[in-house]
Amino acid sequence: MRSDGSPVASPCAQSVASYGVRIQLQATEPELLRAMGDRLPRPWRATDTGRPSRTYSLRPTESGFVLAGGRRELLAADLEEALFLFEAGVRFHVAERSPQRAFVHAGAVARDGRAIVLPGVPAAGKSTLTAALTRAGATYLSDEYAPIDGRGRVHPFPKPLSIARPPHPRPLQQPVEAFGGVQGTEPCPVGLVVFTSYAGPKRHWRPRTLTPGEAVLELLRHATSAERHPEQTFRRLESVVLAAPALQGARGEADETATLILAQLESARPGRGRN
Repeated sequence: MRSDGSPVASPCAQSVASYGVRIQLQATEPELLRAMGDRLPRPWRATDTGRPSRTYSLRPTESGFVLAGGRRELLAADLEEALFLFEAGVRFHVAERSPQRAFVHAGAVARDGRAIVLPGVPAAGKSTLTAALTRAGATYLSDEYAPIDGRGRVHPFPKPLSIARPPHPRPLQQPVEAFGGVQGTEPCPVGLVVFTSYAGPKRHWRPRTLTPGEAVLELLRHATSAERHPEQTFRRLESVVLAAPALQGARGEADETATLILAQLESARPGRGRN
């Protein structure tokens, strides 16, 4: 009972697993639980085995919503803000803890069966460049995380593209179809890794080629899973840089750079130019 004598609603609950990470969802009503399920990293499945690594709960208050996860409670003015916070938090939790994939903070697209991985910190322009690559004909995999398996393949991490819109605190979430793109559904071997960030409209992209050692160290800087699964993450990233070239260099406009990146992918095709 609450202090005023009114009953406390019994929370609805569901245990799920995504990329090998078990999570429990709790909410005060079924509609909120379904809304949380819609924001989970895909693919996910319901499970009744194993102890969850984290419980997320969502409940309304007189002034908005409270989202609890781990040891934190976040206040949100409305349901959309609460779900935005939940989605960002649960994606990071899965990326950090997954035993099945090495998660790299990166945009990712595919062209002719090979993936282009664009590692970068927040606000480096990953989503803008990923959108430009989809407009140029690449298949969209993700604009936030590149999950890499033991064979060095990048798997799709489906989510809308997050387009910054200063001074608004939350990015605009747009489906890839809004950019004329298509969501990929199959894993792809990596054909090219590109470390780049936006440096102004007059900057022309003139990258340098990294050695495999330089490339794996750069990838580790962006690997969310490196702290919890260091050896597994290193092995998977090493397999990527031994199979695909890595380029580094600041860029100008996204559409121009996207065209140059796709040309680099074509020139990096295995066997191209050999006798």
